[in-house]
Amino acid sequence: MHWFRRIALGAAFTTGYVLGARAGRRRYEQIVTWWHGVMSAPVARGATERGREFLEQAQRGLRDRLRAVPDDDWARRVTAPV
Repeated sequence: MHWFRRIALGAAFTTGYVLGARAGRRRYEQIVTWWHGVMSAPVARGATERGREFLEQAQRGLRDRLRAVPDDDWARRVTAPV
């Protein structure tokens, strides 16, 4: 399974569990405390920053590629006159 799909599946599972858990407020607080502990770790902060940089770079590259595409009048050519 591709790494992005694994992350998305994990995030979806976690979100579903937190939102749909019947364990109550105490379990919710445990999960939130754990999450904040994980996200405050230097490794997690570094990974988050690298992920942001990667996404920004990908966005810039995509934007540049789209700007390089010449305008196409395809829509005007295939649209029947009204």
